[in-house]
Amino acid sequence: MRIHDLFQKFREYSRFHWVNKLSTVVNEYPKCYLLVPWVLFFLFDVFVSSFYPNSYPFRVSLINFLFSTPFTFFLFLYYFPGFKQKADIGFLTVKGIELMIFLTITKFMVFGYRDFSYIHGSNFILIDEILMYLQFGFFALLWWGLREFFRSLQHNFNTELKLIKVQANLDQIKLSPHLLFNSLNNIAGRSSLFSNELFNQVSAFSALLQEAYKKQDVPHFLPDEIAILNHILDLIGYQTERSCIHLHIEHEQDKPLECFKIPRFILGTLMENIIKYGIIDSQEHPAEMNIAIKTDENGDTLLICSTYNLIHPVKKWLSTGHGFVAITNIIKDAFGPDFIFDWVQNQNEFKTLMMLNYGCIKNSTD
Repeated sequence: MRIHDLFQKFREYSRFHWVNKLSTVVNEYPKCYLLVPWVLFFLFDVFVSSFYPNSYPFRVSLINFLFSTPFTFFLFLYYFPGFKQKADIGFLTVKGIELMIFLTITKFMVFGYRDFSYIHGSNFILIDEILMYLQFGFFALLWWGLREFFRSLQHNFNTELKLIKVQANLDQIKLSPHLLFNSLNNIAGRSSLFSNELFNQVSAFSALLQEAYKKQDVPHFLPDEIAILNHILDLIGYQTERSCIHLHIEHEQDKPLECFKIPRFILGTLMENIIKYGIIDSQEHPAEMNIAIKTDENGDTLLICSTYNLIHPVKKWLSTGHGFVAITNIIKDAFGPDFIFDWVQNQNEFKTLMMLNYGCIKNSTD
């Protein structure tokens, strides 16, 4: 079961998560990022060069590797980033040449000149050293460019994520006052002064006002959203003969509603759309909102919400559809691309369908 859970978690990781993880490692541990392929490159070079007729002994190759490591790190951490940061490239170039000369002289003084000149002779040893440093410089340039590529990917993804968050917050802000203003219109147009109905409506409006100005990071679950639906219905006096709206809720007993987190005012906006643009006083064709918790054949738990209402012949011309676009953006930010939200209409009827995938939810009795 643990292996299955790990495989599910692996599948759920999106391209953004993998790139973000890899970019984090590359940015936070640059020395380890360079050292690992550097060691692998050394081992590969030793293995390949062993097949050449004139090759360095392993001892000489190891000495070259150890003394060229500081030079490679200098290029990777200071020299190549200096081009991007518009640093004093001339000064860094001089320092790089000084470092090469210092490392070469130190290497010859410590280990002896004869070990490095017996293969090509003393006439070619300087050329051999230059070619070696060029090879290491190209290696450092390659991995520095790859690191910059990953950093740019992470920057682009983080910027895109921030833009999605900002857009979702903006859409949430648009929904809140829109809902409150229509609630005030219902209070003004449907109630009698100083009646019990007015008291209930004002109480419901007060509850909606508190929900509207909660912080966006406060958790909001399905029972909270159903309470918002009831407050909206209280505003129009749905218990009277003037309105006929049916709200049906169906869920499995082992999956309580408290398990389902949902963006605030998502279902409330759908109910508000029914009230504002639909016919809500028809006994023959009542407006309906159905909320159901279902489990599909893959074991994923789905929240399915559907609405139906007749279209008011006059009020329908006031509809702009901006609220549905905002709902789509908010759901996309909360659930990713794995959701369904669509609406259809004809001359007389309007329907919506929302399907949110919560993945595999274990039974509360387990």
